[in-house]
Amino acid sequence: GGVPAAGPRDVGSGGAAPGGAGAGDAATVAFADRFAAVDAAAQALTGLAEVVHQCQGADLGPAMGRLDALACRVEAAQVAVLAEALERGEVSSSCATAAGWVLEWAPSYRSGGAGDLVKVAQACLGRPVGAGECHVLDHGSVQRLRSHVLSGRVGVRGAAVALAEMHKLG
Repeated sequence: GGVPAAGPRDVGSGGAAPGGAGAGDAATVAFADRFAAVDAAAQALTGLAEVVHQCQGADLGPAMGRLDALACRVEAAQVAVLAEALERGEVSSSCATAAGWVLEWAPSYRSGGAGDLVKVAQACLGRPVGAGECHVLDHGSVQRLRSHVLSGRVGVRGAAVALAEMHKLG
C-alpha cells in the first residue's frame, strides 16, 4: 500500500479533522477528541521501526514528509498548550519557571529547546521576551508570529531565532 503524498511543510490551518472525512470542521473538533487522536497516533507510531520495511521504496519520502508535517503540528500544539498554561497561571502555580514546567511535562526537552519554546509561547501571548525579558513585540508582529507558529509554517527554533534577531535590531 502507498502513502498519500504530503509536502514536508504541508501543515496549513485546514486539513482533515481527527476521525477522518466527515468528522467535522477542524475548528469544531473538541479538545478531548483531538487528544484521543493524539493517543491513537502515538500508538500507531510505536514500533514503526519493526514494520517500516513493508513500505515501498517510492513511499519512504512521502512517509517522511507526513511524519515531518505531524512533527510540525505537534510543535505548534505544544506552543498553544504552553501559552494557555501561562495565560491561566498553571505554570506559575506549579513550577518556579516556565522552562521547569515544560521539562516536567515534556521530558524530551531535557536535551534542549525548553527555553526557546517558552520564549515563543510568551511572544505569541504578547509578553516580553529577549534579554532580561524587556523586548515587547508590537501587536501586528505578535499576530503574525502567532499565526505562523500555530499553523506550523514556522517552527519553534526558527521563531526563537527570529525573536533574537528582532531583539538585536530593536
